Amino acid sequence: MAKSSNQPKNLNYFIPTGFKFTIEKIPNVNFFCQSANLPGLSAGQAILTTPLRDIPIAGDKVQYNELRVRFIIDEELKNWLEVYD
Repeated sequence: MAKSSNQPKNLNYFIPTGFKFTIEKIPNVNFFCQSANLPGLSAGQAILTTPLRDIPIAGDKVQYNELRVRFIIDEELKNWLEVYD
């Protein structure tokens, strides 16, 4: 799928809240993105019980939090359909 040609070529980098969010599979979302969070990750913890002290051990499975992206939907719903599909 070709990238949309109606997106601006000259972005204003002097806006302190401006950023560019790009994912190859959803190219129409990058200009209309309003906010995005950096998802966290966590590893579980196991406890090794000993007679003197309980010892925490790092877990072996990593859990990722949600990636949340807020964006403005365009008039033809192209970017919403990309995310939906």
